[in-house]
Amino acid sequence: MNHYEILGIEFTATDKEIRKAVREKSLLYHPDKVGDDQKAAELFHQIQIAKETLLDPVLKPTYDSKIKAEQLRDLRFKEMNQQRQQEKINLEKREEEARKRKYQEMNEKEQMQIKKQQLREKNLQRTLAMKQQKQQERIKIQPVSTDDLSIIVKFKDTDSIALRNYFSKYGEISELIYKPKSAIIIFKEIKSVSAAIKSKDFSVKPLTDRYKGVHFSSEGKGKEYEEITLNKLK
Repeated sequence: MNHYEILGIEFTATDKEIRKAVREKSLLYHPDKVGDDQKAAELFHQIQIAKETLLDPVLKPTYDSKIKAEQLRDLRFKEMNQQRQQEKINLEKREEEARKRKYQEMNEKEQMQIKKQQLREKNLQRTLAMKQQKQQERIKIQPVSTDDLSIIVKFKDTDSIALRNYFSKYGEISELIYKPKSAIIIFKEIKSVSAAIKSKDFSVKPLTDRYKGVHFSSEGKGKEYEEITLNKLK
């Protein structure tokens, strides 16, 4: 605290105002009044120093020049600090705007990728649907022969009765030509062939290429095949 702050007066105070402030402060912190209060005693001592300095026609101008220089320095520091604070705020604002733009660009890019993926999936589904429709139309349009109604079944160990019982679930069988390792089954309806060639328990293939593009079953080792084999052994 400087002398003016100790006395509680302004920098522009007159000698009369200085003396009045000294008198009031001295009475307030006089040792006879405060006793052994060390802080009050120190403040009373500072009041006396302020009195001697501010009422001295030689010391006061020098002291005032020092106070003005300190105030000017504090003002410049405050302005500089405010400028730095504003620069910091502006920098943080620019960084925040840059982050928002980057996030927006990333979000737009991700949305574009999602739309492209959805479009690819949609086109793929459309292509598969058209392919399946053409296949079904080709099967319906082509004239049906006995070969179109026939499938070749390969197996390791089963009999004709077991084969007939198994493939009857796909439709009515008109004829079954049995061999030790394979058999030809002729259905009455072409839809039975379409269902039978997808069997997961036997190796099944159509007798003609009418069903080109249809996924045929691999060699059967499924649950029903095992049941047929066990029944035969029993």
